[in-house]
Amino acid sequence: MKLRVFKFGGASVRDAEGIRNITKIVRNALQQGTRLACVVSATGKTTNALEHILKTWLKAPEAGLRALQELAAHHVQIARDLLKDPAPAIREIESIQERIAQGLAHPSGVLFDALYDQVVSEGERMATALVSAYWQSEALPHSLLDARQLIRTNPTWREGEVLWEPTREALRASGARLWEQNPGQVLLTQGFIGGGPHGESVTLGREGSDYSAALIAAGLEAEDVVIWKDVAGVYNADPKVHPGAVLFSRLSYDDALELACYGATIIHPKTIFPLKSSGIPLLVKSFQYPEAPGTRIDNNRTLALVPALIQKPRQALLQIRTKNGEFLNENHLATIFQCARQSRLKVNALHHTALEINLCVEDDLHHIDEFLKALAMDFSITTRRKLELITLIHPSPTLTENVLGSRKPLLEQSNHRVMRFVAEAVN
Repeated sequence: MKLRVFKFGGASVRDAEGIRNITKIVRNALQQGTRLACVVSATGKTTNALEHILKTWLKAPEAGLRALQELAAHHVQIARDLLKDPAPAIREIESIQERIAQGLAHPSGVLFDALYDQVVSEGERMATALVSAYWQSEALPHSLLDARQLIRTNPTWREGEVLWEPTREALRASGARLWEQNPGQVLLTQGFIGGGPHGESVTLGREGSDYSAALIAAGLEAEDVVIWKDVAGVYNADPKVHPGAVLFSRLSYDDALELACYGATIIHPKTIFPLKSSGIPLLVKSFQYPEAPGTRIDNNRTLALVPALIQKPRQALLQIRTKNGEFLNENHLATIFQCARQSRLKVNALHHTALEINLCVEDDLHHIDEFLKALAMDFSITTRRKLELITLIHPSPTLTENVLGSRKPLLEQSNHRVMRFVAEAVN
């Protein structure tokens, strides 16, 4: 019996109708004789809401509590819309709400990133609680497994580094137990979460559920992975912004990795490596039109020379010079990048001359502030925010002109096939 891994993102489980729809997709796969592992993300914008709750609570606890109550109420409403007897699911949601509140009530001495992982990871638990409750009510055989017991990581908060051998062993042992008991049941688990050395929640990076699915597929030696999205596959531009965007029917692993690393949000960059290493194809399909072929990503290099456009919002540009006016040598650059690493600053593009280096980074004030403090003694840094990073692959003059418009690039890079610009964001 072939094994497939399905990953359902937040848009696919955002409400009761969405959960009913993914259940139809799962049932159809089971009826075709497929063994399934399903990875589920937090519903809708829940991860954003939990980030907001955390930051609000630390400044104004009462406002944070109200926001948490609103988020829990949203999930309770989904349970009521979804289930004839929602009481057990509601109790589980209220239990998760209480766990979040207790964690937030005692943050003293806890690193922000560590607290972040314990709070924000609960969104996936709420989602899988709802999905599992509905599958129980529909007599869909499944077993809900804790992702922290499957994906083993080191304690690098918010960017957990996966310990592959313990992870593979845990996946194989869990899969063997599960399917030995009942070959037809679905393995259901959370995306985005791993388990640290003591079983604590360690997240794998934003949008890390794709990566979770790839790791599970590699560990269980799956036939393929299907990522179910609200778009028909991978396009050469965001189809929600550019209606004329072209759908790729097929991409190589390297082509997909390049698009993801440049900022295409359809696939998490870390997703590709476990699949490429194992030779497992990745399909990106629409949960709204599950019969459509979508995009297939594998070893076949078939990418046509179609211009591709990737726009990465919420960027900042840091212009760094030595305070004494000395030219930037290798020691200066080593210091700058060591501080970037320690501050967990995500550098998406860079350019340097003899006297300065410009870094385009994620506009995350917490990590930028850490970085600035670390370099404050020896370097002068100018920060510009509310920018976007634009990447053009196989660009045409018309496309470049249309994307930039009247904006003047603040940073520009190019080679024979890729052009990149940092410019003011368009409101």
